[in-house]
Amino acid sequence: MEIGKRMDDALTSEVLLSLKDLSVFRDDDPVLVNFSLCVRPGDWVVIRGRNGCGKSTLLKAIVGLIPPTAGSVSVSPYAYLGHGNGLREQMTVGQQLMFLCDWFEVPLKPTPVDHLWDLSAHQLSAGLKRQLALSQFILCQRPLWIMDEPLDNLDAHARAFFTTLMQSHIASGGAILQTSHDPVNDKNVIDIDLI
Repeated sequence: MEIGKRMDDALTSEVLLSLKDLSVFRDDDPVLVNFSLCVRPGDWVVIRGRNGCGKSTLLKAIVGLIPPTAGSVSVSPYAYLGHGNGLREQMTVGQQLMFLCDWFEVPLKPTPVDHLWDLSAHQLSAGLKRQLALSQFILCQRPLWIMDEPLDNLDAHARAFFTTLMQSHIASGGAILQTSHDPVNDKNVIDIDLI
């Protein structure tokens, strides 16, 4: 499937993610078979489907956490957030943010969780943990964001904040590949259903 907001740009834009005939099996059972996708700057692709249909498996295969059985993956520099938040439970919010700055080699920027600077991750609610994990996308300057159900556990205010951040990333020429059970209400979103 060729994805692109503007057909003229599709011929000239660099490809940030290319999947060709990607297959992933769990034991001998197929999870994904011959899945192809091309993501370019300005694309916001939402993979949807029932639980267990392979959404998270697809993202894990893209970022190298599980090996594909067949096919090829070509991916530009990216930031990834899986179902788990990837937090160190004993580290403080401030330590986690500084780790991200060191990892991405960027200066610290304001985040929605700065007021929790001295609290350990294990002291945070599920929603605040997700906000802390999502803060990597405030800090990083990667063109491709790969996000597994990024807005889970967020209250309405945090959901609006991070949705706006995602919209800004698209508007500035970035791209997003995400999974979601819920519809993403944005005119730029391209839905792909895994059956």
